[in-house]
Amino acid sequence: MAQFALLNLSLKNLTDWSSVRMNSGLEILNVSHNLLADVSTTFPPSLRVLDLSYNQLGSFNFSLAPSLTQLSLRANHIENLVLTLDTFPANLRLLDLADNPSLQLYVDTTVFEKLTASGFTLLLTSNLTLLQPPSQGKQDERSQTQSSHSSGLSTQTATILALVAVFLLGVCWSICRIWCCRRREDNVYIRGTLCSSLSLPQDRPLHLSPESFNRRGRFG
Repeated sequence: MAQFALLNLSLKNLTDWSSVRMNSGLEILNVSHNLLADVSTTFPPSLRVLDLSYNQLGSFNFSLAPSLTQLSLRANHIENLVLTLDTFPANLRLLDLADNPSLQLYVDTTVFEKLTASGFTLLLTSNLTLLQPPSQGKQDERSQTQSSHSSGLSTQTATILALVAVFLLGVCWSICRIWCCRRREDNVYIRGTLCSSLSLPQDRPLHLSPESFNRRGRFG
């Protein structure tokens, strides 16, 4: 059986992979301009170039073709694509993701460095988002939780301190009034009122002396 390095099955109206026969020495596979909705096959380790453009793919598993150097997924229906070091082909140098209108591309730090390197060609018409490392995400989550907890404690502490301050002010006010009343009890005012707000500044205490009593014989 002949071993072909190139297999061109473009424009064949393919809807599945049952009619795609790949030999162990296949290096270039072109299945563009078909009706493929998924990739339900295993590619030979020898495959270097894969053209899946202009199909109806909703996703692609990079681990199915770890030896690729060029991959085209142009003009499909891919919405979310996550690229991590574990599955990203180590030798990939060209990745065409253009014309996937709803595509959101997420990559980790290492893959981001590969995609933006001078020797790499990335064709993209959507946004590229850098994945947050899981450890950093957990750390940020803990920080936010601690911050919220600290904020709650600060508010609670401030409320308690305010209540204590109001209580102490009330106690001080009560002590001052009691002290004022006791000072006034030491003097008998003409108006005959004790600790009364009606007592005027011109009121003077009445001093009783033996001379005035003997002279008048009575108080008055």
